[in-house]
Amino acid sequence: MDRSTGIVKVLPDLNGDTIVPSIVSVAGDKPVVGRPAKQDKFFSPEMVAEQFKKLMSEVNENGNLLRL
Repeated sequence: MDRSTGIVKVLPDLNGDTIVPSIVSVAGDKPVVGRPAKQDKFFSPEMVAEQFKKLMSEVNENGNLLRL
């Protein structure tokens, strides 16, 4: 954030992307995240986790946040 203006600046990653998909793969020698992990989804789907952030905000029938 620019302290003088209060404006938040989104910094791109090395590929120029400002959004990183929430996906993790442990199919190789070391874990990878984001777009590279999406490639493993087709070859080793059992070694890939995605959509887990959706579970972080699930609520029960009373509207209470569930803790996972």
